[in-house]
Amino acid sequence: MEASIHTLSVCSFNCRSLKKTAITVSELCSVHDILLLREHWLLPHELSMLNSLHMDFNGVGLSADDTSVGLVNGRPDSGTAILYRSNSITVVDTNSSRITGIHITSSSGKMVKY
Repeated sequence: MEASIHTLSVCSFNCRSLKKTAITVSELCSVHDILLLREHWLLPHELSMLNSLHMDFNGVGLSADDTSVGLVNGRPDSGTAILYRSNSITVVDTNSSRITGIHITSSSGKMVKY
């Protein structure tokens, strides 16, 4: 019996506002297994949007904005996120507000992606 080989497709995308590029992000999800997002510009309470971009994807992300200090002046700042199709993903605590990380478990072992 021959083992099936699945190629992992990873894409990195600079959103420059996820709210403005949500359709593009959803289209990228349709052709990739993992999508690394930069500059999503979401506030902490908006990060749940990452789980509604594509029905086959889960998302994890961090906002670089601290909303606990009161009003945010101007647009949100930066932000990183990872959207993933697989259930063999574990979120990594990076102890940073600017780095999102995951462990990917495959038949070849674990990989870490930041």
